Amino acid sequence: MLRLFSSIRKSLLAENKTIRYLKYAVGEVLLIMVGILLALQLNNWNEGRKLEQDRRELIESLTTDFETNLKRLDESLLVADKKEESAVALLAASTENSTISVNELKLLATESFLGGISFDPSLSAYRAALASGSIALIGNNSLYGLLTEFEEVFRAYIHLENLGREHHFLGNISRLREKVGSIEILFLNSQVTSGLALPIPEKYALSNQEYLELIAEKEVYAAIASKREIKFRQRGRLRNLKALAEQILTALEALD
Repeated sequence: MLRLFSSIRKSLLAENKTIRYLKYAVGEVLLIMVGILLALQLNNWNEGRKLEQDRRELIESLTTDFETNLKRLDESLLVADKKEESAVALLAASTENSTISVNELKLLATESFLGGISFDPSLSAYRAALASGSIALIGNNSLYGLLTEFEEVFRAYIHLENLGREHHFLGNISRLREKVGSIEILFLNSQVTSGLALPIPEKYALSNQEYLELIAEKEVYAAIASKREIKFRQRGRLRNLKALAEQILTALEALD
């Protein structure tokens, strides 16, 4: 193509057709400019298509992650609700003339004390997009704000989880250990034999009457109440996270 243009220019110059040459030169320049503009337009279109594809993949990844988060939150909330129910029932039984059997009380104590309320969110897509800067592709400040808030609330949840671990070895729980030797004395034997708690030496075992008297003591009530308070706050954070996850999924769906 360039050789053809060069040949035409030489031919016009050789024939001394200056005006025609100038017109041709202007036309050639315009043709080249049109070609450049078309190439730029095509490049922009390809780039736009690539960005839109990346955006769609990010939206799909975020949707998958938060669908997973919603399922995990539902599972964690079931555990949290059960622990709250057990702690409240145990606190009530320890301060009233309850007809609940010792085994039932031990079950409530086991459910209140043993095991945590775990929640491990799936945030890989969000964190990777945040690190690479591709989070801007979603083009929705409201959604970005919800994602940021979700991680902030999760950090608050983790703080409570760490506080619960510390509380298990300090404060009211520690004083209860000093009093009774081991808080495992409150739990069901099945939990001890399954490895969820340590076995209690025979000389420290309590009769049913002794157990009822222990449960009614102020130190035990304080320990249960403190443990329940932390888990109650954890449950509140989980509910906040669930509400945010639902809002995030709704916002993602609106981007389709």
